[in-house]
Amino acid sequence: MNAVQYIGEAWLNDDGSITLHLFCTSDGAPAQAMLTYKTTDEQYDSILEHLGGLNPGEKKPVRPFPD
Repeated sequence: MNAVQYIGEAWLNDDGSITLHLFCTSDGAPAQAMLTYKTTDEQYDSILEHLGGLNPGEKKPVRPFPD
């Protein structure tokens, strides 16, 4: 297995939602997904924690999620 360090990027939108642009899987296989989590979504806090926090206007790389 060829684990990758980052699988995409994330940013905080003006409304506080988080968008993830994912471009590969944790083993490096090509993938394409754009996911947006609203502040009211159940997964919002865990996504924000996984990213290590996120400030308005900041873009961060997304590490693979634990299995």
